[in-house]
Amino acid sequence: MNAYNNIPTSQIEAQKRYLYGAIISTLYEKEDNSPFLDAHIQSLINQISGSNRLFNYQPEILTIISCLETARENPNQFRKAILDAANLVNVLKGGECDA
Repeated sequence: MNAYNNIPTSQIEAQKRYLYGAIISTLYEKEDNSPFLDAHIQSLINQISGSNRLFNYQPEILTIISCLETARENPNQFRKAILDAANLVNVLKGGECDA
């Protein structure tokens, strides 16, 4: 069961895949010098914060948000921070791939 009790694990797994892809997409936005990069990162932070209850307040949520903030504030650490955040999404418990 998950925090909302009526959300299927397949939907939670789909949300994890979405978040992973959305985080990785910021790497391409950075390469393209997108003027919307900062807004996209803020949107991700908001979405992940809003998913905190869905993922049962796991500490990785805070670390993902921290990595996204680091990417936004420290251009020299952008790539590593984004990859760390994306990999932490895979660590979140909830969804079909969790035992």
